[in-house]
Amino acid sequence: MKRYRWIFIGAGLLIILFLLWFFQKLVLYIILAMVLSLIGRPLIKTLRWIKIGKWQIPKGVCAGVALMTIYGLLSLFMILFVPILAEQIQNLSKLDVKKMVLSVEKPLMSVKKEAVKYHFLKKGQTFWDYGQDELTKFLSEFEISNLLSGLVGFTGDLVILLFAVTFIAFFFMKEDRMIYNIVMQLTPPGYEDKITNIMVHSKKLLTRYFLGLIIEETIVGTLVGCGMKLMGVENALLIGFVAGLVNVIPYVGPIIGLLFGMLMIIISNMNLDFYAFTLPLLGKAFILFNVIHLIDNALMQPFIYSSSVKAHPLEIFILILAAGMALGVPGLLLAIPVYTLIRVIAKEFLGQFKIIQSITGGIY
Repeated sequence: MKRYRWIFIGAGLLIILFLLWFFQKLVLYIILAMVLSLIGRPLIKTLRWIKIGKWQIPKGVCAGVALMTIYGLLSLFMILFVPILAEQIQNLSKLDVKKMVLSVEKPLMSVKKEAVKYHFLKKGQTFWDYGQDELTKFLSEFEISNLLSGLVGFTGDLVILLFAVTFIAFFFMKEDRMIYNIVMQLTPPGYEDKITNIMVHSKKLLTRYFLGLIIEETIVGTLVGCGMKLMGVENALLIGFVAGLVNVIPYVGPIIGLLFGMLMIIISNMNLDFYAFTLPLLGKAFILFNVIHLIDNALMQPFIYSSSVKAHPLEIFILILAAGMALGVPGLLLAIPVYTLIRVIAKEFLGQFKIIQSITGGIY
């Protein structure tokens, strides 16, 4: 009987994994809705504390206010930075791209020689000529109809995503015990206490993690933007916004932010002498990004990881590295939340093992 029992359990797990893969979009909507509900949870709790006699603000109203606050802040960011981004794109359209490439090519003569040596460039060919050839090849294989259909499909998917995530998140916030009740109904007898502990503690840990992450990205973006502004860099706020936004991707994000900032500096100063002005400014920007990155690594990230998910920095580093190798950017983003949930589950069901005790010690 035991053998058949394990066969049924294995078959059940395979079916669940297949359903998760088959309905992966729906799973994504639910995960995003859960993240939104966790972010809005502190605001809902604060609003529920407000009482006038025996009257309390209804949970539905609290959930609506929390969602409107989150979307309001996102809209504020859009209002502030989209016009700046649009202006920068308009400026880019007026640039003499050939002049820009040729001006950068002069300082890269040694690189050009190596490129010719290893047959990356033909003899006498410039980077501009190479770029034109590659762009022509790319466009010849690309159809405008595919672009339009892809754009329409993306717009449709985005609208569905926003509607579905908002709808699901509202009910997660309004009926905060909905997930708990569903899980408890599926829980075998005798495991209710363990499952309850898992849900309560994982909810607290993940709420602290996501709120800490938002604070971290805001601080990083503000520091980068203010630093660039003090150096006299154009579009400093845009660079700061992008740096803070991509910093959510562990290890890779700061590099993307740095490259974007340097690209903006080069584009904004095309009419100035590269060696006398642009190169020193790039050096200052490089130092600024690295100093802020060190502050982030030394102060903010250890605080977030130690106080929220209760994990050692080396443990987190190895985890993120492995997740990035296995799943790419999605792995980098989901590594810490998923690992936190796994640790909570392991503490409840495998807490008798010493290795589990060492990994989960102090988590709660």
